[in-house]
Amino acid sequence: MSYRALELFILGLTVAYGPCLLFCSPAILAYIGGTSRGWRSGLRSALTFSLVRLLVQVVLVSLAAMLGVLLTERLQRGQGGLQIAGGIFIIVMGLFLAIGGKDITQKCFCRGEGGAAFLGLVEGLVPCAPFLSVLVYAALRAETVLQGVVFGAAFGGGAFLSPILLFSPLVGEVAGKLTGKRYQQVIGRISGLLLIGFGLLLTLGGVS
Repeated sequence: MSYRALELFILGLTVAYGPCLLFCSPAILAYIGGTSRGWRSGLRSALTFSLVRLLVQVVLVSLAAMLGVLLTERLQRGQGGLQIAGGIFIIVMGLFLAIGGKDITQKCFCRGEGGAAFLGLVEGLVPCAPFLSVLVYAALRAETVLQGVVFGAAFGGGAFLSPILLFSPLVGEVAGKLTGKRYQQVIGRISGLLLIGFGLLLTLGGVS
């Protein structure tokens, strides 16, 4: 089992620097740019996002180990609906950020790192192709739920070590330095539009 867990960790790390970076980073970095007030705030948001996504991945892989191919088939059939729901949520968040700015966004999506947690939840529940393959692997290979937990933690741990953790403090610091009201409004609108664009792509992907 340790050898398989190592394989899944390496797969998660590879995905974190490839497909996941392209899929996950636009939304969370745009959110950080629009809501953070410094590098610490940006890093906290990235950690919250990554930890929630990791938790979702562990739960899904554990369920795949317990339910077998039934869960993976249902996720594959329902992937379009999950993408649409996730995309709509991200669009709404982007609209709040573009129109109302960071203060209103934080109030509507929980203070602190609530918005980052929601994004982590959404992106964790919309499995990409590599993660779907991990679910199938767990459904076929995991003999116990504990093995599913280990497999999920291994893959999620590799994915957790994403460049997002490196970029987020820089984005948060730059956003925090621009303290003027005009600058904050511009950053908020740009970040909101980026979130809206990402949400639209996610939604359209679910429709097609």
